[in-house]
Amino acid sequence: MDSVSRAGYRPAGVRLPALSRQAERGLDAALSAYAGTTRPFTEVLRGLFPSNVLGDIVSNNVPGIILIALVLSIACLAVERQEGAEAVVPFCRGVEALRKIVFAVTDFFMELTPYAVLALIAGSASNLLTSRDALRELVLLVAVIYGVCFVFTFGLGALLIAAQARLSPVRFFRKIFPAQVTAFTTQASVGTLPVTISALRERVGVSDRVADFTASLGTTIGMPGCTAVWPVLLAVFYVHAAGLSWGPQQYAVLALTAWFLSVGSAGVPGIAVVSAIALFSTVGLPIGAVVLLVPINTISDMMRTLTNVSSAAIAAAIVARRTGELDDAVFAGKRAGTEKTAD
Repeated sequence: MDSVSRAGYRPAGVRLPALSRQAERGLDAALSAYAGTTRPFTEVLRGLFPSNVLGDIVSNNVPGIILIALVLSIACLAVERQEGAEAVVPFCRGVEALRKIVFAVTDFFMELTPYAVLALIAGSASNLLTSRDALRELVLLVAVIYGVCFVFTFGLGALLIAAQARLSPVRFFRKIFPAQVTAFTTQASVGTLPVTISALRERVGVSDRVADFTASLGTTIGMPGCTAVWPVLLAVFYVHAAGLSWGPQQYAVLALTAWFLSVGSAGVPGIAVVSAIALFSTVGLPIGAVVLLVPINTISDMMRTLTNVSSAAIAAAIVARRTGELDDAVFAGKRAGTEKTAD
């Protein structure tokens, strides 16, 4: 990897995990192409705030787009409060029409996505999986992802359930186990939503209102497995593999950006790759590094989705306890939970 060192992309003497000569030459050329793509801390920090609305949308500056959406939402609420709902109806209808058009275009390109993903996976797998050492590094990364998600879900989650919801963590996780299994096998938080709501309502004792709202909100806001654990670990993995010199400021921006991106994530398969690409582009890392790790995305997505669904269920239990809408008798098994009937 001497050419990368001479290009100044990483210090001399720092090597990526051992690869075959052919794979090493491929990564050598790829990393050389990305030389100089890292940005100073101040530039990354300024990039979090929008400077040009259309420019941020065209350049896919996700943090800037989210900030623009938040400002517009707050402005709409302010106008509605001052002048009534009729004043913002035309704008809301225009946004809804634009959303439908964008979704129609997205559906068209999504039909073509499998072919592009197949080509990307084939190329990255041919480079990474030709070496036993490189394969060992990928397996180790998957193990780290599973370990971090497990600790986050059953460690931090247990502490929150015990301290904030005042429930037995062991019994709680047993009661939401059907939702966890569904999430692990389907890799879709939205697809698991009916099972999650049913478990919260009928087994945990959360009220219909809290279960419906909080669990649904958890499929678009938060998503710690896909928007925090996975992208951040990929970034840290790449920083160390490429021998980049990052300080506390860069890692702080990385954590802040991951938290910020979690506001607008969707609970569908593949969202973690989108979040990782957005995070890499925001902090100045080459998005091509995400493609190199696509082969392990599916197997890691199983544990990430379990973390997402479990976190939403934990949040629902805490909200129900805080609002007085948690039935302890249902949680203790002394009374059956109520099934929600159609109106």
